[in-house]
Amino acid sequence: MTLVILGVALASVLYRLLNGAGLEQSGLLFIGIPTAMAVLLTNAPAPRSATGMLMMAVTYLLLLSGILLIEGIVCILFAAPLFYGCALILGLIGDLTNKWLNRRSGGRVNCCVAIVFLAMSLEGVHEALSFSREREVSGEFYSNLPAAEVAQRLAARPEFDVAARPAFFKLGFPQPVSAAGRGIALGDRRTIRFAGGEGEPGDLELEVVASEPGRVAFACVSDTSHIAHWLDWREVEVHWGANLADGSGTRLVWSVRYRRLLDPAWYFAPMQDFAMRRVIEYLSSTLLGEAGE
Repeated sequence: MTLVILGVALASVLYRLLNGAGLEQSGLLFIGIPTAMAVLLTNAPAPRSATGMLMMAVTYLLLLSGILLIEGIVCILFAAPLFYGCALILGLIGDLTNKWLNRRSGGRVNCCVAIVFLAMSLEGVHEALSFSREREVSGEFYSNLPAAEVAQRLAARPEFDVAARPAFFKLGFPQPVSAAGRGIALGDRRTIRFAGGEGEPGDLELEVVASEPGRVAFACVSDTSHIAHWLDWREVEVHWGANLADGSGTRLVWSVRYRRLLDPAWYFAPMQDFAMRRVIEYLSSTLLGEAGE
């Protein structure tokens, strides 16, 4: 138990150091901290099971992270698999090496594995150590509405259907609650208010930067919502036109471009792309009331 407490204390100190250095969104947080805990606890004198000790330590850390890491339920929920994964892999390797190798050889193996994990944790510390952050997610939808009606709805002030929000949104993310602004001419703006979930309420401001028949693009001007902690909105583009498949109704293609801020990429990029697909589905269903991908 003493080692668990030391591990949690170590994680708390490391987090505050990373936060002070502006690295709280890098791989050092999501891989480095659990690796540091694993190294401390795996090499402790004669543990019954390194895996069990590490899993228990991660559980304590996650339970206390609301206080120690000053994070909300969403961050805890989505970071948990990374913490448990690092602890499980390092713990199993530690147990196997302690069982089948002598202490000296086992220590070398554990050290080599820890070095690999620590190297992975450097992702995001510097742009030279980062994978591409620019992401784009698209979705195609069809509506029975004529194209002219779709254009009118895009030009109107956005209305957000609470009942249509995906269950994914209700995990604790800030949600759109109101909007101001209208039009799809160059320079027209929208201000969307996000509230609830994590963080303080804030506004996402968008401006029309491209407009032509059947196409409009909104660029992000500013974002003071908590979402800016995870990603930078770049552009939301909508194409619409006659449904060429049967000549009736309208075909829409939404494209959302954003910059990923969380590392490691192999873990957070697919997760954020999934979230963006849910955003596109929600925007389409709110606009049309009858969308289907």
